[in-house]
Amino acid sequence: MDFYFTDRDYNVLGVAGINYGHFRIAGELETQSTTVATTLFTGTLYYENRYAEQAIAMCADTNYLLLDYSPRYLGHEIASGRSESNVWSVA
Repeated sequence: MDFYFTDRDYNVLGVAGINYGHFRIAGELETQSTTVATTLFTGTLYYENRYAEQAIAMCADTNYLLLDYSPRYLGHEIASGRSESNVWSVA
């Protein structure tokens, strides 16, 4: 599965995979609420030091995180993020 990080105009800022690439996603969890019609996605983005600036831009508040569940895409707005070393957690 691939995760596409985009800005508000859907310009792709970076792509993270679960097993490969400069950016990896792990610990992903998608929670759906039928009572308030929302979906929450949480996960951890791992990256090398040389990609820190790009990771920060990808995980900026109000950017979008699009999930490739072929043959369809799901989208989430990044509401908050925090960085610890080479790890970025988004919610």
